[in-house]
Amino acid sequence: MSNKANNTLKQKKNRAVIRLVISIFVLLGLLLNGQLVLSLFFLLVLFVFNELFLADHNFYDPSDDYQYSFNQAEKVKPDWAADGQSIHASWAKGSYDTALLAININHSFKGKFLDPFVTITSGSITRKQYFERSVGGLRYLNISEFINTGEAIVFAYSHCESEANGSEVLLFSNETLTDKKVLIIAPHADDAEIGAFGLYSTYDSAIVTVTAGEIGAAAYESAYSNGEQASLQKGRLRSWDSIAIPQWAGLKPDDVIQLGYFCMRLEAMHNAPDEVIASKTAGVNDTRVFREFNRQSLKSDAHGTSSWNSLVADLVECIERIKPDVIVTSHAELDPHSDHYYSTLALQQALAISSNQPANIYFCANHLSSSDMFPFGPVHTLASLWPNTNACVEAGTVVSIPLTIEQQKNKAAALAMMHDLQTPLRWKKKLRFKLQSWLIGRELSPYGEDEYLRIAIRDNELFFSVPCSEFMQSMKSDSNA
Repeated sequence: MSNKANNTLKQKKNRAVIRLVISIFVLLGLLLNGQLVLSLFFLLVLFVFNELFLADHNFYDPSDDYQYSFNQAEKVKPDWAADGQSIHASWAKGSYDTALLAININHSFKGKFLDPFVTITSGSITRKQYFERSVGGLRYLNISEFINTGEAIVFAYSHCESEANGSEVLLFSNETLTDKKVLIIAPHADDAEIGAFGLYSTYDSAIVTVTAGEIGAAAYESAYSNGEQASLQKGRLRSWDSIAIPQWAGLKPDDVIQLGYFCMRLEAMHNAPDEVIASKTAGVNDTRVFREFNRQSLKSDAHGTSSWNSLVADLVECIERIKPDVIVTSHAELDPHSDHYYSTLALQQALAISSNQPANIYFCANHLSSSDMFPFGPVHTLASLWPNTNACVEAGTVVSIPLTIEQQKNKAAALAMMHDLQTPLRWKKKLRFKLQSWLIGRELSPYGEDEYLRIAIRDNELFFSVPCSEFMQSMKSDSNA
């Protein structure tokens, strides 16, 4: 986490401490005056207020600008109508597939307490995009579906307003994935579904899942005599998920591979590339334990060595067998989860060895350090650029892939089948979501309790795209730094 993010988090904690101290003094004053009933009522009001308005897990200042640069974008000054609420196309129709409107968004008074959003309409298409509460800075509206309607794009804001001055349309033209082979590097079972289900269920795709995801098996321990057995069972179930669910979505059995490395161990493997690194929780050090459902065999099946060098060799073998035109992986800056970061690093090293080079690398981000609520708002709304208020990120080319309602429902079904997303919410979080639904109108997901069944079910999936050569050059730059 950057110094700026650390400072923001520290300020948030300091404000929480101040609120707690003030609340304790008020409560003590009430108790000393014999006001027991009033004290209980005060505690109830404090709890409800906190759950409604102070429990959002956004670890940055919402008044900061999102920090991105777009060297590959065609930048156009929008042709605003006199009322500043609509723009007319000033670009060639059919020349672009993805577009963002860079514009300052400022919350209204209600937008401190209710979720701000914009309703975007053009022709017969209407979409909504939500923002964080207290938004006040540069944001990016995803207008990709509207740029080729030939009609004005109209914006209607709720609990916020925009500043038309200084706004800019960013246009991107991406090569179609039709007749291309796509390879998704998924750090865990469910990562391919969260970030790219619409993509992989639409285009000719393959998925390589790096780890079994066996840690965090408390929900299974009641059925087993020890934690290692529970962890093994969880790893086997998630390995099955990584193989079976993509096939349910239409992938061929030979196009889904589970490598069976161990959850939260990739960093240790990287730091000692020749050493065998065992699972933290399952009591095993052989990757073959979690490869039992693979249709295809790998050269490393002969030994099952759980080492960094073995992982890189496995990825080289998969790349040369699948021969992808595009590889999808986690963005190393926006998605700093350890297994996600090191999966991308292993991919870089594999591509440095492989004789097969894809044309482009697509980046997604499932685990953000800035927020665990993004995309904001309910299901079936737009996703745009991830919150990033720290160091500026070069976005390359932005790719927005639209999903039909049927595709979104299939994505929800795929995620609901994932064993790791079936654990019931803790009572406090469940109560928080219920209170927010009842009192401030935050919609609950109709597809299940887990937050990914809200976060991931969107009108589109978003990726950054860079040429493979640029991706490889970034590895050289990092190693020389």
